[in-house]
Amino acid sequence: MDIVTTINLQKCKKCQKNLPLEAFINENTQQIKTCNICRHKATLQYKQSNQSNTEVGLLTLEEMSKQLFERILEINTNEYLENDLTSRIDFNCNVSKIYSTTS
Repeated sequence: MDIVTTINLQKCKKCQKNLPLEAFINENTQQIKTCNICRHKATLQYKQSNQSNTEVGLLTLEEMSKQLFERILEINTNEYLENDLTSRIDFNCNVSKIYSTTS
């Protein structure tokens, strides 16, 4: 590599690649530290993680246990009737601990 090409390259903080300076300019023509490809990937991941097609409800432990039990029964019944071995349970749970302070 000659001196001219090394001067026009910048190392991306995310992917660690040496890329042309044009790859590090955002929409506001400001110089940034991550390349446009890494920024685009991060934006897509952020959008996908924040998409929610289902309503989120708060459940007590008893309600969650009951719903899981019913879902397992439903899957096992359908699996038995249809003889489908690809059935599975998709379970996503966010746990928050609520502290109550009493004086």
